[in-house]
Amino acid sequence: RDFGFSERMIDTFFRPFMGGILLDRGLSAPSRLFRFYFRMMADGATSVPALGMEEIPRQLAGRLPDGTIRTDAPVARVGKGEVELESGEVLSARAVVVATEGPVAARLLRGKLANPGSRGTTTLWFAIPEPLDGDPVLILNGEGKGPVNHMAFMDRVSEKYAPEGRGLAALNVLDDALPEEIRIHPGTDPTAALLPAVGAQMKEWFGSSARKWQHLRTYRIDHAHPLQTPRSFDPPVRSSRLGRDLWVAGDHRENASLNGAMGSGRRAARQLAEELAGG
Repeated sequence: RDFGFSERMIDTFFRPFMGGILLDRGLSAPSRLFRFYFRMMADGATSVPALGMEEIPRQLAGRLPDGTIRTDAPVARVGKGEVELESGEVLSARAVVVATEGPVAARLLRGKLANPGSRGTTTLWFAIPEPLDGDPVLILNGEGKGPVNHMAFMDRVSEKYAPEGRGLAALNVLDDALPEEIRIHPGTDPTAALLPAVGAQMKEWFGSSARKWQHLRTYRIDHAHPLQTPRSFDPPVRSSRLGRDLWVAGDHRENASLNGAMGSGRRAARQLAEELAGG
């Protein structure tokens, strides 16, 4: 409003667009965060890995020696220079970095870190028998009707996302469009509650061809973002160091994005390496 944008522009563009990024159509995030995200998109192209998001951790892990990463080993407790697994095994180290989502980090660190809160999101994936023509664009719900806030045909972004001759659509539903019983019961599958309204919305947008779309899977993520309010975002970058032998990293230390998570991890690793090298 201060920059002269009309209420129509705010409601039909900024609420679905920035609301989809912030997972909040109310746009309650700090203005400096809004400017940061907007600058990131203005400075460079928005993209996804051609073979899917899993390629990001695969690429990072591929640079490490075999045996460096251990999976399927849930952590029960983090202490000074040690990690206890749920199996009872205790692993010792010169320092421990807790690089998890905020609520899990708060639980493991037991009072050393506040729970940052959560914003959730739900994505429904559909196979499309006949791909629709068009550019690789984000389609916004500027009308505010129906549960889907935004969607994209991912096969337009990368042809590897779908078999030849077929399409793949990703539809995102923000928490304010979910039934209350799903919001208050984490882990609840929202598919049955959403499919009728989502189907009706897609038929209104794309006509009778949407009836042929095949629902593949629904992903409900209860903690997709930490809460980002003016109070929680001050200071904008939070310290990684909780002690000489205990560190923390994650998007909850910077901003809710892949960039924030990876930037926080790099910052924690660099500072810890410097401290260990210094004795």
